[in-house]
Amino acid sequence: MPFTPANLDLARETIAKYPQKKSAVLPLLHLAQNQEGHITPDAIEEIADLLDLTPALVLGTCSFYTMFKLEPAGSLVVCLKTLVAASKPNDDNTPDASAPQCQPVKRLTQESGD
Repeated sequence: MPFTPANLDLARETIAKYPQKKSAVLPLLHLAQNQEGHITPDAIEEIADLLDLTPALVLGTCSFYTMFKLEPAGSLVVCLKTLVAASKPNDDNTPDASAPQCQPVKRLTQESGD
């Protein structure tokens, strides 16, 4: 879905704040994600048109930053990190190098009721 009329006006105001139109790509991606909950293909096309960019450049920017979601996400987002630097050598808490660093996390969606 393209921007709502109010968001389209806000997008044009945002673009006007920058000396180069392409500098507004991140704020417009935030605006699109806030409107739909994720970045839709239509939003990528519309942002590209507004900024005189190719959709590939907008998609590339979107996929580089982990804060942008290309598909609907659940209401809770879980990020797991391991801080190895805090472990002491030969410490029982030091992760095994052969063990996987990321553990699978069940994706929570509003539909699943979890």
